[in-house]
Amino acid sequence: MILYKTKRLLIREFVEADIEHFMEYRNNDEWMKYQSFKNLDKDTYIKKLIVPFDIVKGSQLAIILKEEDKLIGDIFLIKDKNRIDIGFTIHPNYARKGYIKEVVKELINYIQENYKNHTIFAETELGNEASISLLKQLHFSEELVNELGHVFEYKIKQLSFDDLEEYNKIEMLKEFNRIRYYKDLHTYDIHEVETTVFDFSKDENMTLWREIMVHDQCAVFVIQEKKEYVAGAVVVTNSPNVNMLRSDMENSVLWDIRVDSKHQQRGYGKILFEKAVEFAKNKQTKRMIIETQNNNPKAIQFYEKMGCKLIEINRNHYKGLDEDQLIFIKEF
Repeated sequence: MILYKTKRLLIREFVEADIEHFMEYRNNDEWMKYQSFKNLDKDTYIKKLIVPFDIVKGSQLAIILKEEDKLIGDIFLIKDKNRIDIGFTIHPNYARKGYIKEVVKELINYIQENYKNHTIFAETELGNEASISLLKQLHFSEELVNELGHVFEYKIKQLSFDDLEEYNKIEMLKEFNRIRYYKDLHTYDIHEVETTVFDFSKDENMTLWREIMVHDQCAVFVIQEKKEYVAGAVVVTNSPNVNMLRSDMENSVLWDIRVDSKHQQRGYGKILFEKAVEFAKNKQTKRMIIETQNNNPKAIQFYEKMGCKLIEINRNHYKGLDEDQLIFIKEF
């Protein structure tokens, strides 16, 4: 059984032909100094590894390099209630080539697609700086460190559409203090105005979201701190009833992105934006459409920083409001 594929690799159940390559690195004491599953004989490895995939009991899976059709490492994952723990190992001949980062990044996507509302953890022993560095690059945060090692938690969680009301508890503040009056797509004047702040989360209709979005083609991502959702993003693909897709399923939409005011300036917006782009790419879309308004300077600056391009200005778009709709696009 193949669990998933990446550009260069495929992850599948072990077969007997893998065991010799597995033993090359698993029985290498120096390379495996941070691992406990090692130095066993071939028959024992066969008994433990060549079994059907079972995430509840825990499963070790083979990392196969496509171009060589050869085992170059392995991953482990085990599920307990709403927690999934992962582990990973690479053959020394294939280290520092980006294979493990590629595997773990797609493993996270696989888990979030198939086990929504689960939290992903990874543990590593003290001194394993390579694994610690990789986990931090992939947006894991250190939750615990003691004499046994480090425990990392993946910051981003994917919710089901049943939990949209929980998502909408994240405040969505819009601060008005500067307005961009665009002359064209490239030039504008800035007007300073008296600062006012509104929380627009109260105006969002979660029932409507559920009705117009194709649930398995869209994603609801959150960042959680101390059991509280503090930031979130919703990305839409392949949903014909969402007008912003413009009847073109090569488009995706960043439907919503928000960060609680007490948790801003921590890079959460960037993390969620990049996660949304990654999801949209995996759904085979070619670009992302984003809407904001000319009186939301923080959002405008953020999207510009994320490499988005302003393509459309719709003046006085919102009935009863003196504001222009701005449409940005992020090409992939």
